[in-house]
Amino acid sequence: MKRRRRSLWTALAAVIFSAVHASPQSAVSQSASQPQDSLTYGPSRGSLVLQGGVGPSPAIKSAFVALAGGAPSRIVVIPTASVGDAGPPGMVTSLARRMKESLGVAEVTVLHSLDRATSDSDRFVEPLRSATGVWILGGFPERMVYSYLGTKTERAIHELLDRGGVVGGESAGAMVQASWLDATDDEFTPEIRGLIQTYGRGGFGFLTRAAVFPHFDKRGSAAAVKFSAEYPRQLGIGIDEEAGLIVKGDLAEVIGRGTVSIYDGRRTANPVVLRNGDRYDLAAGK
Repeated sequence: MKRRRRSLWTALAAVIFSAVHASPQSAVSQSASQPQDSLTYGPSRGSLVLQGGVGPSPAIKSAFVALAGGAPSRIVVIPTASVGDAGPPGMVTSLARRMKESLGVAEVTVLHSLDRATSDSDRFVEPLRSATGVWILGGFPERMVYSYLGTKTERAIHELLDRGGVVGGESAGAMVQASWLDATDDEFTPEIRGLIQTYGRGGFGFLTRAAVFPHFDKRGSAAAVKFSAEYPRQLGIGIDEEAGLIVKGDLAEVIGRGTVSIYDGRRTANPVVLRNGDRYDLAAGK
């Protein structure tokens, strides 16, 4: 599935530590063993917000802020999927100000790096130690993989979830929260494929045994159908551009307009289609 360049949410018009044995293997290492029979998908603590498009609706933003602790929230925004190199001049300051105003929270810090040594430093991850929420912007998911997979930044976000915080993301920022990415895409360099093979997953694995397919109403279901056929014991989650999915443990709830389609090859070849207000048990399949 080709990646399309995405602009920063409203501000820029021009986007671990996990149990590797519980994460699905990427397409670059398809021969690896299947997941265990005891199914758990979402984080044991904390919450995920998966947005299918770019620029969450007021309802999705409101849900994210509420899960982060309301107005006193301390939010870290990661625009790396959208931003190449250092980004435009003043990007960090401008984005932090605009996101703070948009979310209506006490504090917003922007973290961005395309250097793995920086991402793996204590100084870089310090804002994550006290954050109550993280929002990941859309763009190119391979940038997130290259910059953060297996670094202290990724581990610090897992720790935020362990504290009961929330991780949200739009488009590519939703994709990387799962554990599978299509590393056969020609935009994934050999170096990035090597990282995926090393860590046994393409995403950060906040949502294990799963792949997220954003822009589902625009891009169609072919990729999700193919994924479900090849990995029947893993979930394919297709999210329309105006829809969001909140995940707490194995319980998921749809918010916003549009639909969310759950592909579970263990049960049926047909997706379960969910709409605003619908709740679904990812493990039980009902």
